Amino acid sequence: MRTHLLALILALAATSLPAVAVPIVPTRDDEVVDVLPAVTGGGAEARRLRLRLASAPRDPTLALAAAARYLEQAHELGDPRFAGMAMAALGPWQDEGTMPDDVNFTALLTRLPTTRFS
Repeated sequence: MRTHLLALILALAATSLPAVAVPIVPTRDDEVVDVLPAVTGGGAEARRLRLRLASAPRDPTLALAAAARYLEQAHELGDPRFAGMAMAALGPWQDEGTMPDDVNFTALLTRLPTTRFS
């Protein structure tokens, strides 16, 4: 009985202590502090879309299809890498004044995951 009571008191004491997190500060430029999980899935359709986009990077239909797919994955997985891939798909259009309206709208959507609202 006493050992159960002592264990309960120790468990309560341990859970009531504040957690202390120490940031990881690399000591060298080539030091790896974390490894992101591999991106799974995508399949043959995604590979074909990437290859087609690579061969015709200024095709707005292909770029929009790739960006929409990447944005969907970013939202589903909560992984900002896909938002970056969506931005890259729209990369050939740097000048907002000359880009097609639908490309401009999608480009704005790609920036939402990284926007800081104050």
